[in-house]
This record gives sequence, structure tokens and C-alpha cells, in this order.
Amino acid sequence: MTILTIVYDDRTNYYGGNIKADRGLSYFINGENLLFDAGRDGRILLDNMEALGVDVKSIKKIVISHDHEEHIGGLFDILELNSDIDVYGLSSFSPDILKKIKKMANLIIVEEPTYISEKIFSTGPLGKSIKEQSLAIKTGEGFLVLTGCAHSSIAQIFKIVSKKGNIFGIIGGVHSLDETDIFMLKNLPFLAFMHCTPIEEIEKISSNIKKIGVGNVIFL
Repeated sequence: MTILTIVYDDRTNYYGGNIKADRGLSYFINGENLLFDAGRDGRILLDNMEALGVDVKSIKKIVISHDHEEHIGGLFDILELNSDIDVYGLSSFSPDILKKIKKMANLIIVEEPTYISEKIFSTGPLGKSIKEQSLAIKTGEGFLVLTGCAHSSIAQIFKIVSKKGNIFGIIGGVHSLDETDIFMLKNLPFLAFMHCTPIEEIEKISSNIKKIGVGNVIFL
């Protein structure tokens, strides 16, 4: 079983501890010891992780979708506490950010669809003006797609993931949608949207959307 804990998001419906919502995105994949994105504010990220029982020392891999502030802002706060980490980034990141990561951790540049572990692979950099990578987790029902902002479009992400197998759901931010994206999303059995997603627009697609935010735990 894969357990995904949302440790950073713009919204929360969790009230069981010292949890703070803030603009950004980050999730911890338990069992894989993998953090996907790192929110905007390192202090908020670390406090949320502590409240949710995620030990910063347990993190072995960090995948950053793209180098916008609300996705990479807490990265260096984590690396100051735990430098024994593989950071999966993109060559499109700013030179200063890449240089800083190299000084603090083991930087791995993702150039194409790449397996991060036996169950998880990166789509590699997608998009034109904003390069971004998404993740896909293999489950018993198919692949669950994890996005940062999906700037490249759902259609482009799904095109890559579908080459590996069936897609059963998506979780994460979706910055914008067109008719093709909506068509591809509306019949998926698992839909959970966060961060930059236009919620009012997405709710018109399906009544099957999970209400989630920072503090929620998803069992796959």
C-alpha cells in the first residue's frame, strides 16, 4: 500500500493539529521516502511535516516539478537538516538554483521519462514556456498521476503516462483546462485537485471529486 500525505497546500479541511495552509504544494509518499515539491515557505513546510509525523530525516528523494517559488521554496530548509537526499530537478531551473542544490545535495537532472523508484516515474520535462515534470505512481488500479501545476496540459501528461499503463486518477494542481483536458478527466474514478486548480470550473466536470488539502492522508 502506498500512503500519500499532503504536507503543503493552499487549502485545508484538517483541524487535528498545528496545520497551516499556504500557497504552494508538497506531498510525502510514505514507503518511498519521497517528497514531491516543497511548498513556498520552509518554516510552514517543516511545521506541517512535524505535525503530521513526517520525519525530515526519513526523506531520501525529492522531486521538484518546476522551480516556481511555491514549489521549491522549502527545499533548502529541508536540505539544511538532511543533505543525504537525491534531488530530481530539470535543466530549465535557474542556474543559481541548480548551483545551490549541487552544493547541498545530490542533484539528478531529469531529461526524459525516468523511473524514480520501482513504482514511481517522472514524465520528464514537458511544456514550452514553463518546463515541468509530473509523477505517476503505480497502484493496483493503474497509475495515479501527481501534478504540480500541470502547466504543460493534462493531455500532454496523460500521453506520456498512458504509454506505461492505464491511468485511474489524478491528484495535484491544474493551472488551466481546455476541452481536451476536461474530456480526459471527467471519466476517471479518482479526482483530487489542489493548489492552483480553478475549483469552481473543475467541479463542473464530475461529482466524484475528493475534497482534500494539507493534512489529508490518501491510501492507495
